[in-house]
Amino acid sequence: MATSARSWLLALTLCLAACSSDRGESTNLFGPGVDEVILEVGYEAGAAPFDAYPRRDGSPWELLEDNLEALFAQSTPRTLIVPKTLSEMQVLGALSLGPDFTTSEILEIAAASRDIESTESLRSFYIVFLDGFFEDQGVRQEQVLGVSIADTGVIAMFKPVVGTSDDALSRFVEQTTVIHEIGHAVGLVDNGLPPASEHLDEENGAHCTNDRCVMYWLNERVADAIRFARERLMGEDTVVFGQECLDDAHAAADAE
Repeated sequence: MATSARSWLLALTLCLAACSSDRGESTNLFGPGVDEVILEVGYEAGAAPFDAYPRRDGSPWELLEDNLEALFAQSTPRTLIVPKTLSEMQVLGALSLGPDFTTSEILEIAAASRDIESTESLRSFYIVFLDGFFEDQGVRQEQVLGVSIADTGVIAMFKPVVGTSDDALSRFVEQTTVIHEIGHAVGLVDNGLPPASEHLDEENGAHCTNDRCVMYWLNERVADAIRFARERLMGEDTVVFGQECLDDAHAAADAE
């Protein structure tokens, strides 16, 4: 097999490993029965998420908030809680697991640390930042930035892959990855939310065919995530979901 073909297959494998293909936690999420959406964030010592910019005001987590508000724009009014500073997040105690983390180990950490469970009227998502790498079938995945685990509402971010460079771009890469994984968790693309138009990437599963959308499959590779963040977030528009994905969420709200 040619080197370029091997590289392409490796990239595809890493991307598919980084995304859950099971259904996201989307049942009635955009309907009138849900009046509160809460995000909890925990982090391992040495793997704290960015909560400030080096030379500007505000928190990088406002990007996630802006994108969630865009998804819920057609839904009935609801309280949206997104922690924006480390003081609003949870420092995890010493972990006996790692530095490579399997799906079951991530769920074990979440079960021990998560405080809020979803109900009919409240939906909770738990994001954990780990000082290690994703392990899939016994292999360390050094290009996987984050994973969204089936319909559990649990997302893991791998800080050594994201990096800790003290620049705005690193913050954008981290947040676009969080937004991408949240997208899967809420049911994008055809991962619980029926598509309102034909934009499902059949070949790569649960991803958008629009390469300007954060749900495009290549945005889970480090180099492509950097490119996407540089192109989309250095401007004024902070909403990185493509219109097709926004339409899916809005159609779900209108269907209730």
